Amino acid sequence: MLKIEWKDSESMERPAEVDETSSAYVVYMRKDIAEVAVPATDNAPATVKYVYKEAVLTKADYALYALAKQVAAEMLAAAQGA
Repeated sequence: MLKIEWKDSESMERPAEVDETSSAYVVYMRKDIAEVAVPATDNAPATVKYVYKEAVLTKADYALYALAKQVAAEMLAAAQGA
């Protein structure tokens, strides 16, 4: 079974929730993205950063994850329609 390990991360630019293009080998998944104000200092003006949870999956593992997510959504929709 695929286990997704989420780690705390941050960036000065808002990240995509799913990034399949920046690496030829892995897919970056992000959740709980929040904008955080960074106060000015003597050396830098006030700005914002983004904090979030990030997981890194191989392209093959991400394909399995995406398929499982799609199947689960279809099963839920069928169950709700019944």
